[in-house]
Amino acid sequence: PPGRLVLPGLDPRRMYQVSSAGPADRAGHDSRVYPAWWTTGVRMSGSALMAAGLQMPALHPDHAALLHVKEAAS
Repeated sequence: PPGRLVLPGLDPRRMYQVSSAGPADRAGHDSRVYPAWWTTGVRMSGSALMAAGLQMPALHPDHAALLHVKEAAS
């Protein structure tokens, strides 16, 4: 599996909602290559995202994945 992706530059005291912005269609893909949070999103602190990061999906080298990161409402 690929390593974790850390997201530098966030406010460590704030909470963030992270969700997949693509690829959205998992049809025909092995579900083991996608982390559990990929379909539902995850809410994490900026400090956790900057230090530990998130597990990314295992994709073919010519594929890409996009994340949507926004500050979560309190």
